Amino acid sequence: MESFVYFNYNELAILYLAFKLFILSEFLIFCSLFGSYFNFILLSAHLSAIFVVVAAIPFANLLILLYSSFSAQSCLIFVKLGFLHNVVEGLAQTISIGFLFLCLQFKEFLFSVFSYSSSFMGSLTYFTTGLHGLHVIIGLLLLLFAFYTFFLATVL
Repeated sequence: MESFVYFNYNELAILYLAFKLFILSEFLIFCSLFGSYFNFILLSAHLSAIFVVVAAIPFANLLILLYSSFSAQSCLIFVKLGFLHNVVEGLAQTISIGFLFLCLQFKEFLFSVFSYSSSFMGSLTYFTTGLHGLHVIIGLLLLLFAFYTFFLATVL
């Protein structure tokens, strides 16, 4: 029962490093994909593609991701302070925001102006959106595991 409340510092440091590497890998993958996207736009000189970049950015998903970062950071602060009930509440908020993000991303898949086989733009759009959805699902699974652990720590 004490193993839920008192973490070994080395295990927590390894998990923190793994999470940082997970975020770094996502950042590097998307930098390379968006680099190829902008390279395609600049070499083909399609002004309509530039309009898609400016006009079709899902602003709601951006706001949702920003809000989830605030609730996740509050969880880290509450862990350091030892307020486990607040950690559970913050993790529940972050998980629900993640599910809302996935629903909106699925809606973006359904109502996209591209098809997968239409062009390079369509396949790249579907690939980046799908890959980001997969990263969000993996992150949600990790958050659900943390939620389960902290929930048991507060109940027991």
